[in-house]
Amino acid sequence: MNIAPFILFLFALFALMVVVGFVFYLFVSGALHSVHLRPFRFALYILLLIAAMTGGITLIQQSFEACETTVLEADQELSCP
Repeated sequence: MNIAPFILFLFALFALMVVVGFVFYLFVSGALHSVHLRPFRFALYILLLIAAMTGGITLIQQSFEACETTVLEADQELSCP
């Protein structure tokens, strides 16, 4: 069993949690409410949206591949005498 993709997924999840936590801290502390940081705030929200969509699509793709593998294994068991 190859464990490298799982470790990479955990690392990516941790990195995303750190980024979201940092942005939440900046938001709560009021650092993102100043007028001159408005373009930065917009870019940050777009970046978080893209990261969340990428993570969601990856999870959906992995679950679909797991279901497809399960169906193929079930078909092979049924076709064997």
